[in-house]
Amino acid sequence: MINIFDAFHKLATIIVLTMVYTFCLNTVAAAEDNRSKLLEEAQGQWEHYLDLLKDTGNFLENPMVPYAPERVPGYLFMTLAQAYSLIVASDPDFPEFTPYVNHTFNIAGPNPDTVYYFTSIDTSNTYRIYGNRGTVYALDFQLGYDYFGFAEKVGGVLQKKTFDEIDVAADGSFEILLGTKIPAGYKGNWIELDERVNFFVTRQIAYHPDEIAANMVIEKVAGEPTPKRYPDAHSELQAIVDYVKYSSAAWLDLPGVLVKQGVINRFVIPDWADEGGVTGQVYQHGLYDVAADEAMIVTVRLPEQCDYWNVQTTDMLWQTHDFMRTQSSFNGHIDRSDGDGLTRIVFSHRDPGAKNWIDLNDFDRGYVLMRWINCQPDREPQVELIKFAELNEYLPADTTTVTPEQRLLEIRKAASARHKRRYW
Repeated sequence: MINIFDAFHKLATIIVLTMVYTFCLNTVAAAEDNRSKLLEEAQGQWEHYLDLLKDTGNFLENPMVPYAPERVPGYLFMTLAQAYSLIVASDPDFPEFTPYVNHTFNIAGPNPDTVYYFTSIDTSNTYRIYGNRGTVYALDFQLGYDYFGFAEKVGGVLQKKTFDEIDVAADGSFEILLGTKIPAGYKGNWIELDERVNFFVTRQIAYHPDEIAANMVIEKVAGEPTPKRYPDAHSELQAIVDYVKYSSAAWLDLPGVLVKQGVINRFVIPDWADEGGVTGQVYQHGLYDVAADEAMIVTVRLPEQCDYWNVQTTDMLWQTHDFMRTQSSFNGHIDRSDGDGLTRIVFSHRDPGAKNWIDLNDFDRGYVLMRWINCQPDREPQVELIKFAELNEYLPADTTTVTPEQRLLEIRKAASARHKRRYW
């Protein structure tokens, strides 16, 4: 005889299981449907941003692009990667010093002796910068609004500060506060911010290979930590795309100006004081045009007293020639003058054996920049374009020379010193 209670229990169990199973199927189906909608939305967003990147076509119209058309895709991807790190990491409420330009983010002819950092700031906040000064030759701060790439129209530098103006403890430690209103009772290093400021750039310039870089932290004085957020599709990603367009337009203009002015195989002095130039620094720059069988000799008379000078080359897209693997730059931390007191620098595609050699990295045309801090050469550099085979006829007999082995050692030593400074 069937127990009516057992039958009822079994029927109830079957009904419940059926309901659960049906619910699960519906839930899975709803989840799959939702996931499909999200994937479709993500695909649409991806295509939207690809279309926005296509709108950076103004880059292709720049007169410098034909000098290196095969490198255009790489230049744009590099700028896109740089933009992501700058915009996503540079949260003015939770700032950090983000690498700006270097041998990887090779934009605007970075100085091989310099490490550049960037962060966004908001003058409604008060900030604290602290760390250790290290032994690096020079360290400066620049504050301004709408930095290159962050706006269609570039702003400007409003405030500058060097570490010569900062009180540093005997052990190298320091602290600086920045804001629009000094905290009551504060007696330490203070930078009063112009209310228009929205960026902070710091540069560390090393002269000797053994100098130790400064390490610094920036933080908002008040504020609770929050979880790391992902970039917002409707603001930061748009800003990243805009950065590619604005940055490329801004930085590629400089070589183009020199082309229009015909500054080829000679030097002029630009005025970059209000555009981010280092305080107390004089620049001399121009374009070079040197064939594979030629050499260019640049002769300068060094000032009796000069805190720092260097020379470097870039291509026509204003990308610094490889300074981690070749001698495409050097500075004056050692005596580079000849017996007659003049300093001669050889620019060529092959190593001439002269110590003062700049490797043109197989670029027939490019850009040359010389920097002078707290000094100025007594005349414009003299330029001679000659056949490489005739080089010895133009160089003094006492020209310092190096062997290929010594050259390789110097390049490796310079690269090692740069690796020790934090570019990332």
